[in-house]
Amino acid sequence: MEDGDEGSEQSVNKPTVWEVGMKWSNIDVLRQDIIDFCVANRFSGDLVKNDLIRIRLKCLGEDKKNVQCPCVAYFRRQDDGFTMRLNTLKAVHICKADCHMFNRMANANWVIRKIEDQMKVHFKTMTLVFIKGEVMRVFHVNISYWTAWNARFKCLQQTYGDYGENYNMIPVLCNM
Repeated sequence: MEDGDEGSEQSVNKPTVWEVGMKWSNIDVLRQDIIDFCVANRFSGDLVKNDLIRIRLKCLGEDKKNVQCPCVAYFRRQDDGFTMRLNTLKAVHICKADCHMFNRMANANWVIRKIEDQMKVHFKTMTLVFIKGEVMRVFHVNISYWTAWNARFKCLQQTYGDYGENYNMIPVLCNM
């Protein structure tokens, strides 16, 4: 495999670089890319201003003297009503890294996006410990047992439907 292959482990682990003037097709794509960017660059961020026209991403890290990290990014919606643009970026981090490799941006929805294809094929062997190990191996992020459980449950629910709703349809299907 070449280093540039899309979806390979080498391309997944490469930190992305943002530059002022970059554009995203809509706000949902931007929000997903923000989470991917934070996880790939190993820092936790907070979406301070998060509405339909603007987003402000702020690093939550602190240095050894408990001084807030100055890293911040400002995004704004363009005149076309959809496109989001990076207007301001202060990409200097002074914060210390988390030695336990936890990242609060790596929530269950992020895990679902990353393992959904694998889960559809290997749903019987995708145990919670395996999901945690796979996320750690590929993305170098430690997730909690609860996050892995929630991601597995939601992924199975998206793939096969809700068991409660399907069970409630039994009388309807029997009367056909």
